[in-house]
Amino acid sequence: MTNVNMNPNHSQATAQSATPFLEVKDAACHFKVKRGWSQKQTLTLKAVDGVSFTVYPSETLAVVGESGCGKSSLANLIVGLNPLTSGEISVLGHTLSNISRSNMLSIRKDLQMVFQDPFSSLNPRMTIGALLQEPLQVHKIGNAQQRAARVNELLSLVNLPHSYAQRYPHQLSGGQRQRIGIARALAVEPKLIVCDEPVSSLDVSVQAQIINLLLDLQRNLGLSYVFIAHNLSVVKHIADRVAVMYLGRIVEMTTKEALFAQPRHPYTQMLLSSVPRSHPEDPHGHVDADSDLPSPLNVPSGCRFHTRCPYAQPRCETEDPQLLDDGQDHQTACHFWPDILASSKQAVREIPAREKPAYVTQLLESFDEMAQQTTSDN
Repeated sequence: MTNVNMNPNHSQATAQSATPFLEVKDAACHFKVKRGWSQKQTLTLKAVDGVSFTVYPSETLAVVGESGCGKSSLANLIVGLNPLTSGEISVLGHTLSNISRSNMLSIRKDLQMVFQDPFSSLNPRMTIGALLQEPLQVHKIGNAQQRAARVNELLSLVNLPHSYAQRYPHQLSGGQRQRIGIARALAVEPKLIVCDEPVSSLDVSVQAQIINLLLDLQRNLGLSYVFIAHNLSVVKHIADRVAVMYLGRIVEMTTKEALFAQPRHPYTQMLLSSVPRSHPEDPHGHVDADSDLPSPLNVPSGCRFHTRCPYAQPRCETEDPQLLDDGQDHQTACHFWPDILASSKQAVREIPAREKPAYVTQLLESFDEMAQQTTSDN
């Protein structure tokens, strides 16, 4: 079994004392969709609908959620592959919508992307060397000799032999192709890389290798990541903070430690309860969804999760909850999360003592510590 290096999390206070590298403010990405046999009916698909967050230097923000929640649309929006319907996206204080095409090219050097499918993202007619040189040619970096030397450097960075520069994508395995995708993103020395589910198509052992590689590169090069994923086990290893998306919006965002220890939003609890556990007793309880993910073409009124939420109240059907911060860098978009969290704590306490594994006892202790801290703050 391949071990995954744990992420040496940067101090949250240290990270947020720096200037954010990426700022996303109320970003929206809507598409017009034709429906009906005559194609005369026009609907609006709200792939991303009012998302806000920041990413600091050397930080990893993971974005998680079910398929269809808008994660990949958000990734494409950040790098400019999807049009911005409203809101702002800023890189180092420069608003992308106000930047000219010529200046945008220089911004793109700092903002690169690793795609989900390494095979379809690589031109099968080009050698690996030519693929890695292409970004350097686009940005007019170096001469032919310097570019060839840079290709060797990039192959070394992703732990591949220099001889692979003469190969074609079909001659490599899936993991090796993804290493090439990472090397290509590193070619112009970016500061932030958007990783759109970079390990979802790989075997578990290969996933661990790629995650270790990304962590090593972040540690050595000071990179920031926006890491799109649906595998929470992967997120637990690589993320500093986690944003949970549902139907185009963020419903919870906090540090990974707080999210995995005390998930507040019912949707987050549902995602965590679906993760296989080594012990049959689930410290978070099990939250069942009453139905499948609604269509983004027909978003429910009020709270978007109320049609699936086991805790839904009449207020949830009419009033859209705002993403509010509790003052401890934990943001939640739920009217009743304090009551839901309290019921989750009670469910854990009711597990018979002889059946409580060690991690449940530790969870109860964290509940008590948070209660004492809240009392002292008040």
